[in-house]
Amino acid sequence: MHKLRTGLLLVLALLAVAIPLAADTAYVPIAHSRATGDFTLTTEVWVSNETDAVHGFTALFLPAGSDGTVATLRDTDPAIRWVAPGESKVFKNLVPDDGRGMLELWGSGVLKFDAQMAIYDASGALSQNVDLPIITSENLVQGGVESTVQGLGRNSNGKQANIGLANLGHESINCFVSLSLADGTKLASGASLILQPLTVWQFDDPFFQLLSVDEVPDGAR
Repeated sequence: MHKLRTGLLLVLALLAVAIPLAADTAYVPIAHSRATGDFTLTTEVWVSNETDAVHGFTALFLPAGSDGTVATLRDTDPAIRWVAPGESKVFKNLVPDDGRGMLELWGSGVLKFDAQMAIYDASGALSQNVDLPIITSENLVQGGVESTVQGLGRNSNGKQANIGLANLGHESINCFVSLSLADGTKLASGASLILQPLTVWQFDDPFFQLLSVDEVPDGAR
C-alpha cells in the first residue's frame, strides 16, 4: 500500500504587466488529473449562481510550462457550461487525464468559483479534500514586486511544501526565488526562472529541486 504524502499547497501568482485581470476571469493554478501511488488526484471546481438568471462560463486547461497564449491551446469555440439561478454545481472533468497545469475560468462576473483537490483511493472512495486557491484581480501579485510565502518546511518524515509559480501576463517574465529561515537567515542563495506567458510551474519538492536543500526547519519563507 502506498501512502499519500501530503504537504502545503501554496501558490505565488505573478503578473508580467501592470494591468489587472478582467473581473470575469479567474485562474485555478493547481489543476491535476493524475495518479500517484494508490491514489488519484482530481481538481474539481464548484460554481455558484446567486442571481435569478441563468449564467454560463468556459474553462480552458493550460498545461504546466506551456505558453498559454499560443493559438493551438485556445479553443476558438469553447463549450459553455451553464449554471441555473440559485444553483451550486460541481464540475469534475475540466482537466484532461494525466493533465497537470492550471485552469482559466471565464464567466459573466457574477458566478462564484471555488476549487478543491479531491483525492480518491484505489477503490474510488473519496479519501480527502484540499481547498485550492483561486487567483483573481484581487489577490494576484504584480511583476517586479517581492512577495513572501510563510510557514514552509521540509523534513525526512515526508513533510514538504508544494509550490507553484504562475505567470498570468502575456509576456515571459523572470522570477527569482530565495529561501530564509524564520529568523531571517538566508538558507540558500536563490534560483532564477523564466516563466512562459499564461503558465504555471509546479514543484512537488521545491527546496531540493530549485535550491538543493534537504532539510528546512518549520517557519521558513
